[in-house]
Amino acid sequence: MVKRSDPGKAWEVGGPSLAESVAHELNNIAASLFGFVELAVEEVEPGSPVLRCLGEIRIGVSRARNLATVLEALAAVDGNSTRIAIGECVGGNAPLDSGGGLRFDWKCDPATLVDVDPERVHHALRTLTHLGRTDSTIVPDREFTVSRTASESQCSYCGAVLPAGSLQITLIADGVPTAGTRRGAGRTFPQLVIAGSVHATHVAGGHVALNAAHSSISLVLPAAPAAKLGIAS
Repeated sequence: MVKRSDPGKAWEVGGPSLAESVAHELNNIAASLFGFVELAVEEVEPGSPVLRCLGEIRIGVSRARNLATVLEALAAVDGNSTRIAIGECVGGNAPLDSGGGLRFDWKCDPATLVDVDPERVHHALRTLTHLGRTDSTIVPDREFTVSRTASESQCSYCGAVLPAGSLQITLIADGVPTAGTRRGAGRTFPQLVIAGSVHATHVAGGHVALNAAHSSISLVLPAAPAAKLGIAS
């Protein structure tokens, strides 16, 4: 992921490409460590205190893999929006590459068209699955609710107006942080998760609605305008 802008210049490493490279290396290291930990567990006697140590290593490996997911989401710099049915965009009820299956509760027609980048939407969804699970080696089978917005609202982060009838993919999660994109050091992992998801969603062509009071976060995607579909208003 190293680029050279001019033959006469030194090699340059861009921020997003560097983040993607670091994420890739983290995943490689985590996968190797996890494999050796599982082999070690098979060699240890039941009840041995060593098992507790191996459990702590598992948690550390899980944190590294979760962080890699966030870095991959933050690495995106360009989106390529396309018109696609929301059901195809999120993969229906099929598992995404998130370490576990994602389930969707459909409150709208899965054939509804949106103008977004499906790959970046996947990044945002995969990132959200880690919310509140920094110390767990188990990725939960999260359920997202897919519906249409009933009224006009605003993006919680960029302030853009979100017209009624937009598509929203909502995740209910305990302890949704209220300062997920605040600049500066010392952000918690849940805040980093929100930051990664917000970035990936905006790159995908969508926006984010955060409801800390009800502990939910929604990816709001623009429905394809009727004019583009050749439908008379």
